[in-house]
Amino acid sequence: MSIKHKSHEEYWQDVFPRLQTYLDSETKQDIKDIIFTCLAFYGYLTEDIGQKIRKNQAVSPKLDLFLIFAFDQLRAALVLYENLNLSPLAISARATFENSVSIHFITSNADSAKYADLYHRYKDIVRLKAHRNSLILPPLTEPEINIIKASCPEWFLPDGKLKKNPHWTAIDGMSFEQLVNQVGMKDYYSIYRTTSQFVHASPITVNMYKGPKGMGAIALEKRSKEFALLVCIFSLETLKDYLLFFDVEFDQGYFLGLMKKLNELSQ
Repeated sequence: MSIKHKSHEEYWQDVFPRLQTYLDSETKQDIKDIIFTCLAFYGYLTEDIGQKIRKNQAVSPKLDLFLIFAFDQLRAALVLYENLNLSPLAISARATFENSVSIHFITSNADSAKYADLYHRYKDIVRLKAHRNSLILPPLTEPEINIIKASCPEWFLPDGKLKKNPHWTAIDGMSFEQLVNQVGMKDYYSIYRTTSQFVHASPITVNMYKGPKGMGAIALEKRSKEFALLVCIFSLETLKDYLLFFDVEFDQGYFLGLMKKLNELSQ
């Protein structure tokens, strides 16, 4: 509680204008501009996307969530950067990275249709586990469970029990780290480990909130910038994999130039 103000309304009337001035002065226009450009580029290419697909049409509905999810994270990046929201940016970078790895695994696989279908059907396994473990959700009925078992046999043992630690690929023992290695993105795995510290509220993240004036809720711009640009990079990687897999025409030269600029600004 502030000892200088009589109420939260008085406090906010005093603090908010100074906070906004600080954020405006600390955030960089070239970073905001590149995020906005990524948004415009992504939105332009995905508008009417269903009419642009020239290959693998039957698979497209099963991969559309990847495209939507990445755009959702990308739209958040600009707002989070403008407010220097470090933790949400780190969590968003992790989620966007996972999204990118999964779609790359599917689209680069010789059995891409198979894995797209597994990914699509795995939602029912997640639903089953959620209802089994929840103290709030009602248990599924026996007919509902039987439907899931019949439509998703890959995740069940011969005795009808759900496999331990099922993975969306239905590959026994598959982990995210193994998935990263299989798609040749192991150089990025350190990003996953770092951002995971924010997801789990690890005490090590205190180091990310420290600046010349000590620790505070508003971290240094450099740290927020790094995560915001990672969201852009992995969102565009997701978009690229989708477009190439479905043979959607796009300006690949402009894409490469945009990625080069993002990497330069990340330094």
